[in-house]
Amino acid sequence: GLAPGGVFVLEGFTPRQLELGTGGPKSRELLMELEVIRQELPGLRLEIAREIEREVVEGEFHKGTAGVVQILAVK
Repeated sequence: GLAPGGVFVLEGFTPRQLELGTGGPKSRELLMELEVIRQELPGLRLEIAREIEREVVEGEFHKGTAGVVQILAVK
């Protein structure tokens, strides 16, 4: 459903988040891994595709270091 030249942006928690405990899903099935996402985006050029740890401040129970995957892709 992405038009030619369209941009896809994604940030999601990785399994590392379970260890960090700063919010996000508590179920491994709801967490994202970079290599799996790469396989799920055929036909897109990945401008940014990385797993990093970054600081989040999103409320009292959702702050601190988080493990995330970040994707910026273009069709």
